[in-house]
Amino acid sequence: MNTIEPPDVFFIQDTSRHGTCCAAIIAGNIVPADFFNLKHGRARGGVTGSRIASYKVGTTDSDLDFGYATSKAISTATEDGVDILSISGSIRIIDEQTDKKRRPHSYMEDQISIGTVYPTLKGILCCLSAGNIGGIGSVGNGAPWALCVGACNSKTTFSTKVNLGGRRLPVKGFSINTFERTGLCPPILAINGKIHRSGPLDPKKVAGKIVVHKTVTNGRDAKVARAKGIIIIDSCDSRSFYEVFPLPAAKVTKKDVERILNYMKELSESAKAEILTSEQAVNKKNEFPVLSSHSSKGPSRYTEHFIVPYVCAPGDELLSESPETVSASKLDCDDRRSRYTIISDTSFATAVVSSVAAYVKSVHKSWSAAAIKSASMTTGTQPILEKNANDVYGIGNGMINPIGAADPGLVYDIDRIHYARLLLGLEDFEGEKAIQAFFDRDEIISVGESIPPWDFNLPSLGISIPNTQSTCVFNRTVKNVGKGGLPVTYTAEVSVPESPQVTVTPKKLIFKEYNEEKTLKVKVVVTDWRQAKANAFSGVLAWKSLRRNYRVRSQILIKIRKDD
Repeated sequence: MNTIEPPDVFFIQDTSRHGTCCAAIIAGNIVPADFFNLKHGRARGGVTGSRIASYKVGTTDSDLDFGYATSKAISTATEDGVDILSISGSIRIIDEQTDKKRRPHSYMEDQISIGTVYPTLKGILCCLSAGNIGGIGSVGNGAPWALCVGACNSKTTFSTKVNLGGRRLPVKGFSINTFERTGLCPPILAINGKIHRSGPLDPKKVAGKIVVHKTVTNGRDAKVARAKGIIIIDSCDSRSFYEVFPLPAAKVTKKDVERILNYMKELSESAKAEILTSEQAVNKKNEFPVLSSHSSKGPSRYTEHFIVPYVCAPGDELLSESPETVSASKLDCDDRRSRYTIISDTSFATAVVSSVAAYVKSVHKSWSAAAIKSASMTTGTQPILEKNANDVYGIGNGMINPIGAADPGLVYDIDRIHYARLLLGLEDFEGEKAIQAFFDRDEIISVGESIPPWDFNLPSLGISIPNTQSTCVFNRTVKNVGKGGLPVTYTAEVSVPESPQVTVTPKKLIFKEYNEEKTLKVKVVVTDWRQAKANAFSGVLAWKSLRRNYRVRSQILIKIRKDD
């Protein structure tokens, strides 16, 4: 399910390649693939034997309301009998006071959140992209009944060198530049190459030169003005959002652009620079997997008690299929065409996770959406490396493990009544009236009391509490779905910083039957809030079984509440 730009709402062909890329990542056949000799090899989707049902929705800029269209597509897909829903998009609504677009403030305002309740109750796992804003609290789809996906980098990356004249050390840029090296030519600041201060670039000033941009640009202006290439400052100083431009281009960090600017100032009119063709490289051990800087982080705007995104997957520099009607840079000034492209986005990380979910569903056809979600979250064998303290809000349970997800050992399953109890406990829902659309009368009668968000049976343990509170308790239920002989014993292992004291009761779980369930409590006592990093303590609870080498991993995140 993919968003597109108007006026192509009702045009069935993919005009933006977003949907084609997602579909190919999920279920593409095994084919030789190549993007202008820069990245090549055999490409394949995660589950090549699966079938794709594609639903095209519009944007709020079009005549067709995006929220309504997405909700309708979710409903149609559910009735069509899909097994997994992959949704790469988030809702914007019109604020009644300002008449401007904004993100929803509650589940009830978010048509994707509300729309995914019904398919979840029917056993359809909904995989949702976290978003590409990158900041804390910017996550777009944090509904606890769905699987929100963040993006990390890939094993391979690209380097685009910028040579400076006079035998200066080259600058290591980052982009996806398939053009031949430009050769040495004069650099010029974009501000000095404009017709007037707020106008376009002047071909008379920039033709045959490399334009240095201090602001974000897609390169269209420079291409039209016949510039030789562009150098762009990456304002985030991140090296995780590589782009394709319509002319030779390199993004550089603030530190490196200072070298270029000082060089230009020193040599003035005799300064020369050239942009080389990108080269593929393998990320070092301490550089993979790392959370993508553009991947939106939690906590959710609706409730801070869930660790969203719930899981991460590679979403940067992925080779995927592209319609040949779309140019390499997606700009009309670019005449390059290819059957394949290199893309970066949480949308494509979501497609990776959707393919894993589809694979698990093909192995375990009777599993619920919650069981598949649990298997996808708890089996990550490679935790995301934290480059800064805030990354804890974006890594979830770590990087997904496709093979492990099919045999998780234990799952945190959820039945319909448990979902109803959660909905009743959420502030956005108004008691029984709000859940009547999802549950019949007998179910509502048997619901009983609501549960707080931190007791929802997720495979992660998250809560937001005031710094005047030192103790919190999580209640969980796990189900034995592991292979091998019975009985089987799982032992709790906890890894946390020194300050929080974590007690698991019981410490051992002994299962004598397949599908047998056991309840447990996790008590966390914070002894010193001053030791918190980024206003939170994080850790890991893992259930280990030596018999089958299972390790069922759950992230712990105790956060100081905002209003305290």
